[in-house]
Amino acid sequence: MYHSNYVECPSCHEVFFDESRKMSAVDEPAPCCGANGEVRGVWPGFSADKFLEIVHDQDLSSAQGQRIAIVFLHATLELLIEQSLWELLNNLHQQSNIASEALLDCHQGWERRVELFKKLRGRSLHQILSDNGHDTFYQNSIILKKARNQIVHGSYYHKVSEDNKLIEQMRNNCIRAFACIHNDLHRELRDKATWNNE
Repeated sequence: MYHSNYVECPSCHEVFFDESRKMSAVDEPAPCCGANGEVRGVWPGFSADKFLEIVHDQDLSSAQGQRIAIVFLHATLELLIEQSLWELLNNLHQQSNIASEALLDCHQGWERRVELFKKLRGRSLHQILSDNGHDTFYQNSIILKKARNQIVHGSYYHKVSEDNKLIEQMRNNCIRAFACIHNDLHRELRDKATWNNE
């Protein structure tokens, strides 16, 4: 069974790696801001964990297992970009979710949501990932999307070593990469709040 090893601090919203699961104890100070006393949730949540569990359970030496892994891995990326966009939109439109829902409805699909992220954040997903040591992640996401589209349209063919390497890299790095995106966003929001209060 797959479980994310990332935990979100309820005080500053930073996510951090917690492989030992020590940080689930509420009296343990969070490594990001030192806060304690509040329950910390596993990040990014049940749906992403479930998708990644399906990816982890596939036999990548079979054509069917590889196809299933690609489709669910790309679905995980779409779920994670949607979560990032919701966080951005909730901070821009704190009064109502109606505008946020309408904006997301008009920006369906990976490319359109990545463009929307850049417009709202002022920095590209690729730039944030590169700044945090994930130089190849964005390019790999494009290759993964292309493979997913080929599966959907019936033109995919089984490439064991090449696609297995891509699946394993993306499977192992997607939560880590989006944790960087999440933390980048919340650092920016904290910096703006501090600047506005001065």
